Amino acid sequence: MMRFNYTAKNKQAEVVRDVIEADSRQQALSQLRKMDLTVVSLTEMDASTTTGVTKRLGETEGLSSDALKPAKTPFWKKDLFKRSEKVKLKDMAIFCRQLAISVNSGLPLRDALAGIHEDMDVPVFKNILDQILVRLHNGIPFSKAVADHPKAFSSVFIGLVRAAEESGSMGETMSRLADYLESSDRLRRKIASMMAYPAFVAGFFILICMVMVFFIVPQFQDIFSDLHSELPALTRTVFAVNSTLVHQAPLIAVVIVLIGGLFYLYRRSPGGKLKLAKTQLKLPWVGECIKQYVIARVCRCLAIMLKSGVPIATGLQIVSKVGKNVAIENSLIEARSQTVGGSNIADSLAGTEIFPSLLIRMVRVGESAGRLPEVLDNVAGAYEDRVENTITTGMSLLEPIVIVIFGALVLLLVISIYLPIMTVASHV
Repeated sequence: MMRFNYTAKNKQAEVVRDVIEADSRQQALSQLRKMDLTVVSLTEMDASTTTGVTKRLGETEGLSSDALKPAKTPFWKKDLFKRSEKVKLKDMAIFCRQLAISVNSGLPLRDALAGIHEDMDVPVFKNILDQILVRLHNGIPFSKAVADHPKAFSSVFIGLVRAAEESGSMGETMSRLADYLESSDRLRRKIASMMAYPAFVAGFFILICMVMVFFIVPQFQDIFSDLHSELPALTRTVFAVNSTLVHQAPLIAVVIVLIGGLFYLYRRSPGGKLKLAKTQLKLPWVGECIKQYVIARVCRCLAIMLKSGVPIATGLQIVSKVGKNVAIENSLIEARSQTVGGSNIADSLAGTEIFPSLLIRMVRVGESAGRLPEVLDNVAGAYEDRVENTITTGMSLLEPIVIVIFGALVLLLVISIYLPIMTVASHV
């Protein structure tokens, strides 16, 4: 029998700290859930001294985001020609769905992976599965095998696999993860399809402007210079700007590259990364849309992790990196620290001053009712609908704006060329 120190919260959102005995960590989690307690942390006590922590759920065996990070390889030791292990979201969703169906049908995990590997038509993913199967054959757990491929499998995926291994609910967990990935893929494809037309129009007009600037306008400039007549002010201004762009193009390109390089270095620095993340969230329309999208992903992932038996503290630490925004990541880490210290989750999120009041109110309701995973699922759905509606509205406005702006620019160039011709014709 194993002894565990636990920190949890009851239905009244009161912090409860005690010791529980169970045959395994998963059994301890199950007993605590039957007691209507929301687990914040669960720590195994040393068997010989019954004091001191020897194993914390989610930290020593792969669920902590820090533990899930691969060891950093120095730049000079990296294989620059190694094939990237990035897997498309669509392919990962299909993999999770196939794995869920196979495992729920009673097929052993290794056999299920072997079958998926045989039918896999994505070379990168097929190679990854081949390496995972070798490790499974050598007795390595599935969670540790996928942790060796952080470019392909996210920390959320690895954490959920670890929890599923402990609870024996791999099929159910993969099914939830497949639902999440499929919904994320649908939203991304919808955003891409809505942006395709404005992007095509903008690219077409840019091409026209470049042709006029580098080929058409210089020819008319030479023609008008031979006439030795005074040109209209608009034409002189356009010709002056055009000459600068044509003759100083190499210098302008160098300046743009330097500015881009400095921006890249600034974005890579800790202070710059945080500043840009905060600025990103404050941008009109775009910032709010990004925040809603990140909150939807965080809530969905956290709901899946809580349903799979992952403690709140571990779940918050893992999902902090889901949105890839340092400001939100730091806020979630801060909320995790306050939660471990005994604060309510809602109050911890409110203290960061970055999460909206709707999310905080709903989390407080979920904590009080003991139904936090279900509430988080509902919040995620609400924010996903908001993001979709916001993007749909924005794209419907962006299309005419792009056409008007680039159309006006082309019209300006055309008028500047034909204005001298009409002026000369009027004097004939």
